[in-house]
Amino acid sequence: AYKSDDDPSSYSSAYSDLEKFIDSSLDVHRYELALILYPVFVHMYLELVYNQHEDKAKQFMKRFGPTQESYYQEDIKKLSFVTKREHMKGNELMDNFNTSQFTVRMSRDTYTQLRQQKKQLSEKQHTLLWNVIQEHLYLDVYEGLP
Repeated sequence: AYKSDDDPSSYSSAYSDLEKFIDSSLDVHRYELALILYPVFVHMYLELVYNQHEDKAKQFMKRFGPTQESYYQEDIKKLSFVTKREHMKGNELMDNFNTSQFTVRMSRDTYTQLRQQKKQLSEKQHTLLWNVIQEHLYLDVYEGLP
């Protein structure tokens, strides 16, 4: 489910804008919002690889891989070896990414903040980002304080 006609150069700017949005969020929302960074990173990378944008995928990995949480670095290193669509088949890490959606638990207030991000992104970047979020993440929204 990684087929995409999105402009490969828009992935880096969309992810960078997501990082900036999260960094500028209120402390109360920042922790929960930051939980989407890794799964969005992974699936954006895999979309680039699947759609045969190898150079853009490598640039994306080089730029954003090191900024992920340290406990993800081992998986990111394995992921960085997946540079062609053929590598995606039968890869244990890929199977994990494909068989289970990332579940991200967040308060309704935080979810509303995430939806507000629309106003800060261009339509193209917003669509790219939300397609990844809706297709590959499960946002478990709860009532109450973050």
